Amino acid sequence: MFGHGPLTEAELTDAAQAAERVQEWEEKRLELLKKAREQRHALKNRMNMQNMVAVHLTNYFPKNGVIKTTADFVVNQDGVDVRFPRHSIHFALNGPVGSHMMGSWDGRKYAIIIPLNKIAKRIVTLNPVDTWLIGQLSLPRGSVIIAHQEDLKRKNPGNARIIPVEGDIHQAVREFIKKQGLPVASIGGWGWNFEAENKELASRLIMGGLNPLNAFDGGKFNEFSERLGYQTGFHTHSFFSAIEGLLTSISLILPKFYDKSESQGGSSVKDIENQIQNANGLLDQLNEFTSKREKQGFSTSEKISLDKIKKSLEHCITELKLYFHKVRRVEDNFGKKVERVEDLSDTEKEWLIRESLIVKKLKDAIGKHDEDEIKSLMKRIGRVERRAYRKYEQLKERLNELSHDPNFPIDIGDLHQELDVYEAYLAKFLSFGSGMIQEEAGKGNWDKVSQYITHLEEYLIRAEDMLKTMHEVLESRYKKYKEEF
Repeated sequence: MFGHGPLTEAELTDAAQAAERVQEWEEKRLELLKKAREQRHALKNRMNMQNMVAVHLTNYFPKNGVIKTTADFVVNQDGVDVRFPRHSIHFALNGPVGSHMMGSWDGRKYAIIIPLNKIAKRIVTLNPVDTWLIGQLSLPRGSVIIAHQEDLKRKNPGNARIIPVEGDIHQAVREFIKKQGLPVASIGGWGWNFEAENKELASRLIMGGLNPLNAFDGGKFNEFSERLGYQTGFHTHSFFSAIEGLLTSISLILPKFYDKSESQGGSSVKDIENQIQNANGLLDQLNEFTSKREKQGFSTSEKISLDKIKKSLEHCITELKLYFHKVRRVEDNFGKKVERVEDLSDTEKEWLIRESLIVKKLKDAIGKHDEDEIKSLMKRIGRVERRAYRKYEQLKERLNELSHDPNFPIDIGDLHQELDVYEAYLAKFLSFGSGMIQEEAGKGNWDKVSQYITHLEEYLIRAEDMLKTMHEVLESRYKKYKEEF
């Protein structure tokens, strides 16, 4: 480090060498930056998007030139009307996707063909069989919609052009691509290929003639896609697909699990803990993906869809937490099975959640014993009981408010029922615990008394946590209804 005053000759030499090194590093940085840009430019020329088109087959006309996602429509699954949580739109490249084990696209009414370079910024995965993006898509100029005449009456295609055809839609797509002077691909479940007359054209127009044998080398496509910054894996292998599976199970299967959980064959506490952990992991992946896309500059449609997926996943986690509490209560298998408050005995009913009564009854149970540890436990129980009681009263009030709101169609009957059952279950436990405390206090077994009071505290904390979760679920359902995610 240089001192104050004029620089010595040695210091001047060091300074000059340091400046020289900085200049060398800057020149090296600019050289690498130029090389990277040249490579990227060459790579783009090798995989020419201007000679590729994205083909989307559907039974829904893109009203006003907008392709909507499956999540924009209500569908009936197993007798339940739900929004299937798929916010992605899928394409095959340079040909209509063929039917395979993952699904059939035969008989679709509409084929939408889009110049691939026009949607390059929206693409998440660039794969010949399964190119996809997130969020609804406004068709850019140069897009066409192919369908039978009767399916095109009074339709507004937006920026797209309508092409009425007769006969097979798949064949019409192939003929259209061929007329554009582009190679037509045959697309199966996991890859694409080109007929003999198309191989040279595909190699020259799409892959830049990289193969020295002048034959199409489709294996290079994924390598180039990744180097351009795209994902290449199939949607079915992505965390988005895992999220869809989880959200579907929650909306369709969870109510059935609720019914089964009272007997063998239902989910265990460990099962639900694993599902919650899995859901939180998916949420982390989604947040990481969203942050990355935001830095790249995502569209408004993509932002809206990613936000809806996040809200749906967060809602799913709250529902799983409620289910966790129910299953844990069932697994406790405490005494006689409790279904409702009315099933309790008169003594047990005295132990329903009522502010201050629990602590008063416990004080009566242990009499005049003055052990400091028990006094401390009693104070802690009193604090937990008061918090739980306030949450209980607030939840009852909110449940009644929404139950009588004619504009709120979401079913919350299960929350009413679970609150009643849990209150009865807790009263039964507290009544039993009090009896044990009285018995042990009568014998002078104060270690046992302390132990039982600790158990009561733990169950009151559970009750508080349960009530907190029920609040979250109720407000999450209300939010879901209001925001339609």
